[in-house]
Amino acid sequence: LEDMSQNLDFLLFYDEEEEKERINKCKIEDAKNAGLEEGKLQIAKEMLKKKIDINTISECTGLTIEELENLEK
Repeated sequence: LEDMSQNLDFLLFYDEEEEKERINKCKIEDAKNAGLEEGKLQIAKEMLKKKIDINTISECTGLTIEELENLEK
């Protein structure tokens, strides 16, 4: 272990692998958030079709009135 900690090639490889793992986690988190946002928009669209009050939809989804009005178009 001590020899490995002195080996620059090993340390660079370790840092590179760690960075790849961090990037992958960020990509997964971004994809999950994009999916949640898309789901929220689809739910809001369905609520609008059912003529649910726009203020109620805003409260339930966290979308702004302006965002909801744009969805209606």
